[in-house]
Amino acid sequence: VTGRDQVVVAGKLHPHTTAVLKTYLEASGHQAIIQNALVDGRSDIAALKALVNQQVAAVVVQQPNFYGCLEEVEAIGAIAHEQGALFVVSADPLSLGVLAAPGSYGADIAVGEGQPLGSSQSFGGPYLGIFTVKQQLVRKIPGRLVGMTKDRDGEDGFILTLQTREQHI
Repeated sequence: VTGRDQVVVAGKLHPHTTAVLKTYLEASGHQAIIQNALVDGRSDIAALKALVNQQVAAVVVQQPNFYGCLEEVEAIGAIAHEQGALFVVSADPLSLGVLAAPGSYGADIAVGEGQPLGSSQSFGGPYLGIFTVKQQLVRKIPGRLVGMTKDRDGEDGFILTLQTREQHI
């Protein structure tokens, strides 16, 4: 979306998530910049501001972070947006019962792991990923979006509302 090649990880992301992110970025010719400066287990905002520049495509933060600390997400989002970068939040869905939703503090992209909601791992299946974007980014994401509506009898109905053309080739 931004055409830039760096992603900054603010604060402490789960180490497995960081490893996967680095693998994907480096394999595609992009760079992961991991912020190691922490204050009381949270992202050092001043140090983060020094890392984010016009080459940064996105700033990623986990809320709550790997240590269980609450990040200063509003400040992190402002730093990202000041430099034209996307603000990406990895949120624990259980925490959203008491914490603000990522969209309410300006996240452009929100991701998470839905398995803590109680979906068992069965039949060899993987975890349940959660991925959402702001409306202006919807047509930039791959895959399918499923919409919900009501049929003529008032029953819930589901329909594929947006899907990539390549799925039919």
